[in-house]
Amino acid sequence: MKILSTFVIPLLSLFCLGLTAASTEQPIIVPVQKAPFHLFSFSNDLISIEHVNIPPGRTVPYHRHEQDLMVVVLEAANTQNQVLDQPPVDRVATVGAVTFAAYTKKPGVHRLINTDTKPYRLLGVAIAYPEPGRFMPSTRDEVPAYKTVLNNERVRAWRLLIDPGQTVPAITQKAPGGAC
Repeated sequence: MKILSTFVIPLLSLFCLGLTAASTEQPIIVPVQKAPFHLFSFSNDLISIEHVNIPPGRTVPYHRHEQDLMVVVLEAANTQNQVLDQPPVDRVATVGAVTFAAYTKKPGVHRLINTDTKPYRLLGVAIAYPEPGRFMPSTRDEVPAYKTVLNNERVRAWRLLIDPGQTVPAITQKAPGGAC
């Protein structure tokens, strides 16, 4: 009996502790550049452009964002967004929605789950430099057809909707920018 209490009980205790430790392990977190379904199509010293295409029923595992990010929804789907150590949150996206996340100030880790029967597609523009104020932002005041959809210290975005055959005057872009 002494052998049992000397060797077996401590071994069982270690085994049980091992099971407890294994069940509380943190998930693997990868940089966003390594996340599945994220295709980085362009990058320079100012921005990186990523196309995200999450097929129906698929999950993008936990990944880390460290650069400020503007996102445009290209194809909407019902999804769940789960921030690390938080419960998942249902999201219903709208095509054309524009959002911004200030990841430079507070990096974020999350995963996305496409709970829909159709793909979820996004266009992301990550700002490569960490501080605001590097460029003087343009305006579209001279062309009222442009509607501001996002305006903060890091990025300004407009939406231009015109009817077939309709035209608008040309604008001059005074800072780096793009169109999608």
